[in-house]
Amino acid sequence: MGKVFNNLFEDMGDYYLMYDRHGNSCLVDKNDYQKITRGYWGKYKNSNYFCSNINREKLWLHRYIMGAKKGEYVDHIDGNFDDYRKINLRICNNAENNRNRGLQKNNTSGYPGVNWAKREQKWRVRIKVDGKEKHLGYFDDKNAAISAKKHAEEKYFG
Repeated sequence: MGKVFNNLFEDMGDYYLMYDRHGNSCLVDKNDYQKITRGYWGKYKNSNYFCSNINREKLWLHRYIMGAKKGEYVDHIDGNFDDYRKINLRICNNAENNRNRGLQKNNTSGYPGVNWAKREQKWRVRIKVDGKEKHLGYFDDKNAAISAKKHAEEKYFG
């Protein structure tokens, strides 16, 4: 039988700071404490997420806390993968989850969906709506391109 590990919990007032055995930490709601302590949670290798094996099943902490069903996505609203409090989690669909992604490493504008098109020597603007990409145009000015993207986001997503 392997070693048994327990998470450490630090009381932060309204929530706990939970530590794994490697010193990784995340925020969890106090009312999830009983549920969480049924297993040991650690940051999964090369990942942003905490997971556990409970009853020989790999569980992801954010999905476990939210009770997500197969096919449902759980989004960290503010993009902080170390905040597992329900105020920062929501069940959503794939499109909603993808809209909340951070910038790609190769982003050239600092705003998602706006990038420099070398061939055209202009800023290209795109948005994905209902799984289909819409080309919004090319712009000489980066700020105008970002403004066009923001306008489209408001139009399509509110």
